[in-house]
Amino acid sequence: MENTDTRSVETLPQEELSALARIFGDFLKRKSTSAPEIMAAMGEKLITAREKGDSFITLDDGEYEALQSNPHLLTGEKALFVLEGKELYLYREHKNEVTLAHAIAERLKKTVPLKKYTREEITKAFLKPDAPDFTPHENQIDAVANCLESCFSIITGGPGTGKTTIIAALVALEAERDPDIKIEIAAPTGKAAELLTKGLSGGPYPVKAHTLHSLFKARPGSGRFGKNASDPLECDLLIVDECSMISLDVAAKVFQGLSPETRVVLSGDHRQLEAIGSGAVLSSLLTFSSDNSPAAERLKKAGVELTANYRSKLAPTIQGLAKAMREKEEISSLCPKIVSENSANYSFKKSSSNTEKEILSTAANRWQKLPELCKEITDDSVKKAFEILKSFRVLTAQRVGKEGCSKLNEKILKELDLASAYSPGSALLITENCHRTGLSNGDVGIVFADKEAGGIRICFEHLPVPLQFHDLPPHESAFAMTVHKAQGSGFDEVSFPMPREDTPLLTRELFYTALTRAAKKITIYGNADMVQKALERESCRAAKLAERIVAELKREQQ
Repeated sequence: MENTDTRSVETLPQEELSALARIFGDFLKRKSTSAPEIMAAMGEKLITAREKGDSFITLDDGEYEALQSNPHLLTGEKALFVLEGKELYLYREHKNEVTLAHAIAERLKKTVPLKKYTREEITKAFLKPDAPDFTPHENQIDAVANCLESCFSIITGGPGTGKTTIIAALVALEAERDPDIKIEIAAPTGKAAELLTKGLSGGPYPVKAHTLHSLFKARPGSGRFGKNASDPLECDLLIVDECSMISLDVAAKVFQGLSPETRVVLSGDHRQLEAIGSGAVLSSLLTFSSDNSPAAERLKKAGVELTANYRSKLAPTIQGLAKAMREKEEISSLCPKIVSENSANYSFKKSSSNTEKEILSTAANRWQKLPELCKEITDDSVKKAFEILKSFRVLTAQRVGKEGCSKLNEKILKELDLASAYSPGSALLITENCHRTGLSNGDVGIVFADKEAGGIRICFEHLPVPLQFHDLPPHESAFAMTVHKAQGSGFDEVSFPMPREDTPLLTRELFYTALTRAAKKITIYGNADMVQKALERESCRAAKLAERIVAELKREQQ
């Protein structure tokens, strides 16, 4: 994927710069022995691009000459940058991309020296006692066969296409052909890991899914994993779900924490929002421009996309629009569909002065029983409270501002007559991993009154004991949340108020992710102009992960 943005740094308006970009630009200015002003602007440009997800920037002639006049920044143990042609990387970004490409290429070169299954045998692994009439789609069988025969493979598809069902069948077959196999399953967030564990619980070989940070022993505050090249994870097969959420940095650490013999399966929907951080790992591996060489085809064949949707009967309009977005239907025909469709499971309403009032009214109606239900902690009250909470969610494009989830949460608390975010009946979203408590970024808890001790306790579905307030890691209210935070989760019903003014956050990927968080019903508030802008603004991060893999495979063939 090439970065075609070759704008001069002078065209970047100052208000776009973050504090980090300014600091780095100033640092580079002081480190430069020549052309300090150009170097400072180039540093700001590089950090700004990285914050948008790019792995590198393409230098113009002036920037290239300025960097060449500062060779100490490119060489030696303390080199800041790596320059390939006119593509400039931060040293660590380049190292991550090269490391990850090598690890994937090495696996693509290998074959699996184990029993091969027939399609009939694979089909039998999908049979479920509770669904005797279920018949797997042909590309579901293809996906399992690909994973069984490969040391590196990818499963991609939208919600409802059976990714969890495929993982369950794969795990059962792997355990059958090698009873001693060590399988680990992980996801980027606690909520995604929890949902995956539940999805696999009914299978013949139930496996608990972990967060990547807990599985690889992340060291808080250091940015490092305890499991690394010196002490790799003991694992024969690693399956990672929701991979669209994984940044280049995390992916590189994961592969560095594996032995070369560990097979890897990545699963996710590459059309969702990309990771917070640089790189677009899943998308890069699936959407690169192939030159039709044997090496490129080998990488292409690593991925199988699922097309059959098993939720289409539950929410046909939602799934139909999601399919149209995946298949890149022309915006001229897709946009009118989005703003005009109206059914039992989908509604688009034009934003107005009554939008917020309507959202608050819906929130009050869906969650009105929570405050009363949370006056006492019992197994039944906790179960019912989580059922009610998960039945509905408000999603926003941004966290701050008048249309952000922070303001909406304040108003929802008032609508429910809750004095604060810590009143019984309130919901809290964990925003940082915490090994001590077993909580992960993305976990959601509900506040309950503690009658025995007085005060409050916070209950989480996957924790056996409620927590006290002072045990909580950083958190925020969870009635309304950003679309980014909702990745890896699903809700029966969703309200999605689009921004009324254009913002770079409003992209095709964000709109698609919001749409597909709803299992049964979604109400979108917006206008045709904002929908069109979202559909037109498709993320395209500058990264060369796939190209590096293909180049390494080609070298093997020479």
